[in-house]
Amino acid sequence: MAFYNARRLLLAAGLLALAAAASAGPLYEGPGDWAPVLAASVGDMNRQPASQPSIRALGSAQDIQALAPLAFELDQHGLLPNDFLALPPKSRRRRLREAAASSVRALRGKLSQLAAAATNSEWALDQRPQPQALQQLYALALDLREVADHYGPYLGPDADSAREHADSAAQRYSTLRQAAIDRYVARQARPAAQPQETLERPALSKDVQALYQKALRPQDRHNWSFDDLVKLYRGFGFHLRESHGSHKQVFHPDFPELSQVIVRHAGQEISASYVKKAVHLIRRLQQEVKSEDASAARPAVDTSVIEAQLPPPLPPSIGTGY
Repeated sequence: MAFYNARRLLLAAGLLALAAAASAGPLYEGPGDWAPVLAASVGDMNRQPASQPSIRALGSAQDIQALAPLAFELDQHGLLPNDFLALPPKSRRRRLREAAASSVRALRGKLSQLAAAATNSEWALDQRPQPQALQQLYALALDLREVADHYGPYLGPDADSAREHADSAAQRYSTLRQAAIDRYVARQARPAAQPQETLERPALSKDVQALYQKALRPQDRHNWSFDDLVKLYRGFGFHLRESHGSHKQVFHPDFPELSQVIVRHAGQEISASYVKKAVHLIRRLQQEVKSEDASAARPAVDTSVIEAQLPPPLPPSIGTGY
């Protein structure tokens, strides 16, 4: 009991960590009015010999969303775009360097927190696949993808790690979401229990049943005549394709892939290997019939009900590389 309670506490803690790490929306809103101002300022700073690596990368990224962390940091200091433009060039460059340094620290911290939360989510969802945990993993996957797609310039060598974490979380989320849909379909499509019909029962004559039982016993597969083998096949619905010569073919009209060539020599018994092949072919037929019957009995399932209860599929990654 103590172990069970501890496990529940760990699970609850894991879910709380997920809730804390997963944001309700994007990590950073778009740069808005800051976009043209920052784009021009970044270009200006790239002409400076001591430009920061993150700002140099931003200048070549051609990604407006990548400017969002800078806009956020400048907003945090109470600056508006027009106020920023009114500053002397030297002050603008200093403010931009400070905003870039703060963005690097913030994004590296966010990446570490999101990656840890995504790893914990795998354990939490394995223990108990709750819809709430799946929703939180969805938010984590979106946040990690936002970091990987847009904020690589701030992360430097950690940008590859961000992409790996984003891809892993996205794959895990998609797998768990599909598993939830598959479980729902399996429950809804489960047919009512019915007595199983097999080919051996009502359709077979006593003679064919006796031949089949004999064929099942390896020691009784010798001394078979061609006519006995054909009688066994026909009892299970196979047809004999008539032809001149010693090579005869049996096939099933409903399953043409089930066929066998029999070599018949006048006055000789059929090889035991042909009887063995007949047993194998009949068993394949029984599996095909059961599979077809099961498919026919399984009604189509409308998955819109369960999909409405789950987070949506993840949008495709833009795959921005830096």
